[in-house]
Formats: sequence, C-alpha cells, structure tokens
Amino acid sequence: MAKRLKAARLLAYLAVVGLGLLSVSGLGAQQTQSDVFLLHIDNIIDPNHSKYLKRGIEKAENEGGQAVIIQIDTPGGLVSSMRDMVRSIFASDIPVITFVSPQGARAGSAGTFVTAAGHIAAMAPGTNIGAATPISGTGEDLPDTLKSKVINDATALLRSIAETRGRDSGRLELTVTEAASFTVLEALEPNDDGQAIVDLIADDLDDLLAKIDGRVVALDTGGRQVTLHTAGIRCEKPRFRCTNVNLSFVERFLEVISDPNISGLLLSLGGLGLFIEILNPGLVFPGVFGVVALVL
Repeated sequence: MAKRLKAARLLAYLAVVGLGLLSVSGLGAQQTQSDVFLLHIDNIIDPNHSKYLKRGIEKAENEGGQAVIIQIDTPGGLVSSMRDMVRSIFASDIPVITFVSPQGARAGSAGTFVTAAGHIAAMAPGTNIGAATPISGTGEDLPDTLKSKVINDATALLRSIAETRGRDSGRLELTVTEAASFTVLEALEPNDDGQAIVDLIADDLDDLLAKIDGRVVALDTGGRQVTLHTAGIRCEKPRFRCTNVNLSFVERFLEVISDPNISGLLLSLGGLGLFIEILNPGLVFPGVFGVVALVL
C-alpha cells in the first residue's frame, strides 16, 4: 500500500513537472513565433497588386507576425489602386515598413505615396523616389482643367500622409506639382523642422531589420505603440523567421495578361480569330479563341 502511494505521488509530481515544462516551451514558442512577412511590389501598381498587398497584410496579422516589409521597385500605376494600398497600410494592426530596394530600384509616381505611407520608410543605396505627377492612362498629359483637379487631389493626399508620418510634406508635394525626384541621400536630408522624406538607408533587407530593431511604432488603429524586435531575423537567403508572401497563381496570371504588350497581343489575336470565323463560318475554334482572347 505504501509503495502504491509513493508511486502515485511520484506520478503526480512528474505530471506537474511535465505540465510546467510544456507551458514554458509553449511560452518560448510564442515569444519566437512573431515573424516578419515580406511582400514585393515590383511591377505596375494595379488592382491585382493592391489586392495582393491587402492579402499579405491580413496574412501577417492572422499568423501572428510582428511586422510587414513591402519591398518596392515600381514605375507607378493607377491612382485608385495606390489609394487602396495606402488604406491597407493605414488599417494594418501591425507595423508596415516600406523599403525601396534593391539597389537601382525606384518608387516612382504612385510608388511615392505607398513608400511614404509606411510606418517606417527606408531606401537602399542607388535608389530614387518621386516623379509623381499624374498622367493619363495612355501616358499623355491631362487637359489643363482636369490636370489641376487631379494634381490638387493627389497633393492633398500626399500632404496628409506626410503629416501623419512626420515626413517632409514640402518636398513630397514637389514630386506631384513639379515631378521632382530625389536620390536616397536627398530623401534622407532633413528640412528645418528635422523632417525627411524617408527614415533611413539600408544596404539590404537584413541591414534594414538590424536598424529598425528597438524602434517604437505608433499604429493608426487604436493608437497602440509597438516596439519592433527584429534583431536576428533574416530575410535574405537563408531566411530565418521571415515569411515570403508571393503572388498567388491567379494573381501572377492576372499580372501577365495585364501587361500592355500582352493585352495588346491578345486584342489583336482576338480580332483575328473572329475575322477568320466570319470568313469561314462553322470552324468554331477561331471564333472561340477570339472571344476568349478578347475577354482576357
């Protein structure tokens, strides 16, 4: 009886110790679970990429990420899609860091707005930002009356972003009104109020993570302040605690067919297919191919 009692006590003791170890290991897992999620805007800003950015931020939030990095290299894009991206960044429950990289990259036109909207904005050496004057979808200048309205609207948005993020609104406005463009060193130069266009320069993603470690970020949702703990995280290969969020198959497909060269080719092939079907009724395939090409 005594032996059974001792055995029961031993089992109870081991159970308590085991539960304690599990709780400690669970706590450790929670502490190391917060990863950085890496997104890429390396093409024209369009509805496809704005949806991708929103999906990436939501994925990071849902999976316990502590921050999102948006790597930017874009000539610009649609104003409506740019506004959607800015809204997604401001609505994020975790810090969003915008990073114009790699070397030689640019944040042109609409990319200027997205870069400035980041809680932390950074640039790699040899990059540039600006030239954000709105133009028509064909690349031509807008009529004077419409141009004035569009420029005033874009300037107000960029000024609002700059005021929220504590950036140099004067020079950012020049990117819209005068199509000004700035090198990384010019963008880092503070004005009389100590405000610059971006916050820091970083050689690459890992250098960026090292430099933002310990920074306190004020979120736009709920007024919370978050301290970044990014030391030791690697987004360059081999990655460590950095999740790369790529375009999905559908998003990649839409990116390909939205390319002006591809869409123009599809339009031509679609017209040719319908023309052949009209000349040779009953062939079916040219007509079906033409309709599909035009729909795409």
